[in-house]
Amino acid sequence: MSGGGYGPSGRASGGDGEEATGLVGHVSALQKALGWEREQNRALAELARVLLVSSDMEEISWKVLEYARKLTSSPFGFVGYIDIETGYLVCPTMTRDVWEQCRMPERDYVFREFRGLWGWVLRNRRPILTNSPSRDPRSTGVPEGHIPIERFLSVPALMGGVLVGQIALANSERDYVSSDLEAVSRLADLYAVAVMRMWSERELDRYRNQLEEVVRKRTRDLELAVRRLEEEVEERKRREEELRETAERLRSLSAHLQSVREEERRRIAREVHDTLGQSLTGLKIEISLLSRKLPPDAAGRLAELTEMVDDTIKAVREIATELRPSVLDDLGLPAALEWEAKRFEEMNEVECTLHVENGADVPDKDTAVALFRIAQEALTNVSRHAGARKVEVSLRRAGGELVMSIEDDGRGAEEEDLESPHALGILGMRERAYALGGVLTVRRREGGGTVVEVRVPYG
Repeated sequence: MSGGGYGPSGRASGGDGEEATGLVGHVSALQKALGWEREQNRALAELARVLLVSSDMEEISWKVLEYARKLTSSPFGFVGYIDIETGYLVCPTMTRDVWEQCRMPERDYVFREFRGLWGWVLRNRRPILTNSPSRDPRSTGVPEGHIPIERFLSVPALMGGVLVGQIALANSERDYVSSDLEAVSRLADLYAVAVMRMWSERELDRYRNQLEEVVRKRTRDLELAVRRLEEEVEERKRREEELRETAERLRSLSAHLQSVREEERRRIAREVHDTLGQSLTGLKIEISLLSRKLPPDAAGRLAELTEMVDDTIKAVREIATELRPSVLDDLGLPAALEWEAKRFEEMNEVECTLHVENGADVPDKDTAVALFRIAQEALTNVSRHAGARKVEVSLRRAGGELVMSIEDDGRGAEEEDLESPHALGILGMRERAYALGGVLTVRRREGGGTVVEVRVPYG
């Protein structure tokens, strides 16, 4: 074949002159091959740049054809892509310059049937290189008025085995060679990327149109649903506001009732301690005086009455203390907690320790009373349910908060018990903390047991 080989020339035997001539020819062939390789890489780089900046398939197809013709010295050719919806071959490059030279009576650039050599390439998804098309058994000739085909080269554009297009070239001024086929194949790979991108964009457009149609159909229903939802939201907001106001009123009422109850307990405790205690003390004195004037047998009976009065005085004091420990009003919260811890330890035979940080005293009476009642309720729960061997009560400051915690090493409260609406003791403790602007948490302790912690503003 002439004009198409870029491999090394054969070196004939002879003298130094012949060897020098052969060497020069070899260098010249290498230079030509390198120049052709640079031209091919330049074409591929330029085509890649076009693919990045353009999505016009007519422009991209024309650029691919332009570089393919230049690399193969082909005056004629076409580049086409497969239409994704019809499967037809669309060749926009035919309408530029081939159209004027074509004398076929019926001309089209959309091919529904794949015929001849180019059709064989599409049907078999394999390239063709022939320098004698008329003698190729795959050829079916050319239609009347068609440009005569003297040489022919065609490569299918494939992407993952899927046929997406074709590059076809004809009538090079030299025979086509394998390097031409390789160069056009590389162009076909880039062209396949462009076609796949076009397919993807068209699919996206189709899905977008379908989605827009669905959106249009649903818009009115959605608008109606939105209006109904807005009405429901407004109604729910109104009801939530009413519930919130009701809850606030209930909490205020609860806090007021707690305050009134504490005040009443304090008053009753004082009345019991002062009035009834004094009366019983006076009765004891009168019995003691009377016993001195009566016979010995009657004095023994009066001694029994004196013991009964002493027991009654003790019971009265315990009742008064239970209603309102005087130590809370007289000495403050730390002293009241210490008294309650000792009392709990004596009554339940459970070790109960108290840790009070310096500066953690509570001058506010309402806060002191609420925290003391929370501690009392927590210790009562430990006594009833925990089965603990040790309890720790602590009072400390943390930033702008006063923190009181009661920890036990018992069996630990279950989650459903902590959140149960029937857990009135926990609910009452939380309401007391809320009334102070604080928060109370109850959780299981690691290793077993329960932790009750209350935090209230302090400062």
